[in-house]
Amino acid sequence: MKKYSIGLIAIIFTILVGCSKSSDNTVTPTNTQGTISGIITDASTNQPITGITVTNSQSSQSAVTDAKGAYSFSVAVGTYTVSIADAGYKAATLSVTVTAGNTSAGNLSITPFFWKKPKTNGNATYAIRTTANPTIDGTALQAGDLVGAFYDSTGTGILGCAGYSSWTVSSNIAVTVWGDDNTTTEKEGFASGDAIQWKIKRSSDGKVFNATATYESGTGAYSANGTIILSSLKAVSK
Repeated sequence: MKKYSIGLIAIIFTILVGCSKSSDNTVTPTNTQGTISGIITDASTNQPITGITVTNSQSSQSAVTDAKGAYSFSVAVGTYTVSIADAGYKAATLSVTVTAGNTSAGNLSITPFFWKKPKTNGNATYAIRTTANPTIDGTALQAGDLVGAFYDSTGTGILGCAGYSSWTVSSNIAVTVWGDDNTTTEKEGFASGDAIQWKIKRSSDGKVFNATATYESGTGAYSANGTIILSSLKAVSK
């Protein structure tokens, strides 16, 4: 009976030691994920912007803001650059550091391109006939949609508007495109030879699209005191 008792005790002791070792060698999983979450607002109105694409530059992730201007990414721990490049707003970036298991704020307030007619020293006329049939994603423009000419105002890609006109559908339009006033330090319009970036603003929802033009006469490089005729103007949403 003693032999059995001693043997049983030995077996129990071995099991307990084994369990203890197993417990000591257990690896607890490490949480290496976090979240970038933010709200995108219009700097001129402080209102949230719906439908803006936000990109995580390092991972090539993208998200579209919801009705409240909100978006989010699930990412690995690290530092990321969140960016926005939308035709209706100046490009914006934000550096965000993400830690394990936490949500990091990625809020951005972005500045819209203001449509204006600066009326500086010189100008050129760009005629868009009804036969040019300007479109957005293949759909013809509606009355009240705006067609504008934008220039690089700082040399870094920040665009300024140098003139626009409203599409009428039934008749040709002319966009007066203004040159820079070289008596001031601020660039307020086009310099000779500057490339024109055309944009179309849809009146139904206020969305702005980059557009590509072809020319019946003249080119897409600004030259004062001329009349240039566009043969087509096409915008795409992406």
